[in-house]
Amino acid sequence: MLPETTPIVPLLNAQIASGAGTLVPPSGYCIEPSSLAQKFAAIARCDLLEAENSALDKPIGLLTVSIAKSRANAVSMSDILSASNATMIETMTSSGPEVVRATTATPPLDLF
Repeated sequence: MLPETTPIVPLLNAQIASGAGTLVPPSGYCIEPSSLAQKFAAIARCDLLEAENSALDKPIGLLTVSIAKSRANAVSMSDILSASNATMIETMTSSGPEVVRATTATPPLDLF
C-alpha cells in the first residue's frame, strides 16, 4: 500500500518578494503552489489546478508573474498597458507597492 500524500492545494493569494507584496490572481484563477518563489509565480484557472471554482467561463490560460528591482530607465506602466492591449481598471496603494488591475479583450497578436 502506498503512503498517503497531502494534495497540493492551489493558492488564492501568496506573499512574494520576502513579504514585501501579496500576489492575488484574478477571480477564477489560482497560484500553482509548486511554482511559487520569492520573485516568480505561475497562475492558471483554478479548476485546471484541481481546485473547485465556479469560473468555468474564464479563458484557459497561463499567467506568469515575475518581480525585479526597478531601474532608472524602467519600462513605464503605460508602455506595458499599450504593449499588451490592456486598459487600466484601477490602481491601489496602501503603505506599500502600487497594485494595478488591468483588462484586455484581445491579447497581443504577436504572442501566438
